[in-house]
Amino acid sequence: MASKTSSRAAAFHALMAWERTHTFIDDSITRWKAHAAPSKLDVDLAYELACGTLRMQRYLDYQAKRVTANHKLPAKLAEKVLLRLALYQWFFLDRMPPHAIVNEMVALSKETASPHFARFINGLLRNIDREHAQVPENLADRYSYTDFFVEQLVQHYDQARAEKILQAENRPCPFMARLRCDPNAETRALLKDAIQDGQMYVFEGSAPIGAIAASPSFYIQNKTQPYLLWQCAKRLEKPPKTILDMCAAPGGKTVLLHDLFPTSMLVANDVSPAKVALLQENLTKYGIAARVHCGRGEELQLQELQLEQRFDLIVVDAPCSNSGVLYKCPEARWRLQKQAINELTQQQFRLLQSAARLLAPGGRIWYSTCSILPEENEALLEKIAPELGLELDGEPVMVLPGEMQYGEGGGIFGLVARL
Repeated sequence: MASKTSSRAAAFHALMAWERTHTFIDDSITRWKAHAAPSKLDVDLAYELACGTLRMQRYLDYQAKRVTANHKLPAKLAEKVLLRLALYQWFFLDRMPPHAIVNEMVALSKETASPHFARFINGLLRNIDREHAQVPENLADRYSYTDFFVEQLVQHYDQARAEKILQAENRPCPFMARLRCDPNAETRALLKDAIQDGQMYVFEGSAPIGAIAASPSFYIQNKTQPYLLWQCAKRLEKPPKTILDMCAAPGGKTVLLHDLFPTSMLVANDVSPAKVALLQENLTKYGIAARVHCGRGEELQLQELQLEQRFDLIVVDAPCSNSGVLYKCPEARWRLQKQAINELTQQQFRLLQSAARLLAPGGRIWYSTCSILPEENEALLEKIAPELGLELDGEPVMVLPGEMQYGEGGGIFGLVARL
């Protein structure tokens, strides 16, 4: 029998909270963990069910309409969510026995919907061909994205590359960590089963996550962002004396900037007190003496930073659509609409305006996003750089999902201030 503290119940309530109030899955599951004290296996399953169902929602709706008698989704929200949750397990969790899915979802449907809907779920699952689901012709239905996003990818990258990106962003990324210093005996023991990729270590199986997270010798992050910053750092003739990380939380870039330029004076800013507290916690853990400031990046002034000279390097890791990291942001893919992109590009422009005011003559801005849409990257910069007295500093460094074996993408663009 399903219970209110089961993984499936937790996933169901997290999905309902997203539908009703756009509460993030992680926030809902975190509250459930605090209340129910589930095992790690139960927590992992709850995340998989909730995130997977939300990620593949459009594909699941396609299959649901195909197998229901009236070719429509249920009108009631709870029944719609239960149907998606059941179909996600049926089509994507092939190591889960069919009878377990049926029994658990029937029990959960009785608790959260009605006996009538429980009978419907029971009959529907027992009559679906689990091994041979019909493949949708439409790419947005097949891979579960918005029409706008698929159209943008096809327009900018052609259909073959677009489909590879869509596939890559539906695959989970393995656990990775960046080694910050030469390994000693303790760190070598933690790296025993890892695959080395430069300073990055990839754990494709089980990983000693707790020990790695506790060690200041490691920073847990995926490969893309360090790779982008490393490529830009190679272009500098000398280290910058002063660096501003304008949108710094939770601190991964700030830690990496310190590791790249240990003698530089480093200022880290973010807009939210909660984020700044997390940033400060990270910097303390890693022993980094950066100045930390809480303020809107769009409005930063040298006076409030208690500085007289402008910065040699400003990193603007701007809020973006997350279109290059959709594998880990199931909520983000459903915000990929034209209006949302337009609002983001306006904010990105304001951040770059602020960075240009704070930049020393001849200084550089590294504008970074985890978006793969030109509107937030090269198209934006080509339009506004002349207006801000900036010039593009060489070719951008871009990574598309799937290019580095993992489903993560983004770009970093160098801008230099005119002397």
